[in-house]
Amino acid sequence: MKVKVVTRILEANERIAAENRRLFDEARVYVINLMSAPGAGKTSLLEKTIK
Repeated sequence: MKVKVVTRILEANERIAAENRRLFDEARVYVINLMSAPGAGKTSLLEKTIK
């Protein structure tokens, strides 16, 4: 059985991300997105970077 996909599932997320990129670019803000498993060191990395 085939399922026809008629709407992109992540379309709303892509629109929001594009708007965020536009706003960040306009404000000349450099943004990064840190994603990883719990306990991988994201918070520690941010704390060391801020110092």
